[in-house]
Amino acid sequence: MSKYLTRKQVAERYPISFSHLAHMASQGRGIRYRIIGKSAIYHVDDVEAWLESKVIEPTRDRAFRNRVGLKKSSSRNAE
Repeated sequence: MSKYLTRKQVAERYPISFSHLAHMASQGRGIRYRIIGKSAIYHVDDVEAWLESKVIEPTRDRAFRNRVGLKKSSSRNAE
């Protein structure tokens, strides 16, 4: 695979639409890109880093881990 992808190629390979890429770019947000002639191109590493930065950890899992951690520390305090 090439190191650089056009907007169309990014939209075909990743879960983001061509129009959303263009919209974010017009607002100065989103994935870093370069302009070559009239085309925007994206480095694969930039696309994947941006997608990774959008990961959201489910809050229910966090709350569960916190409760489990609290129970363990509470039982230690009871001793």
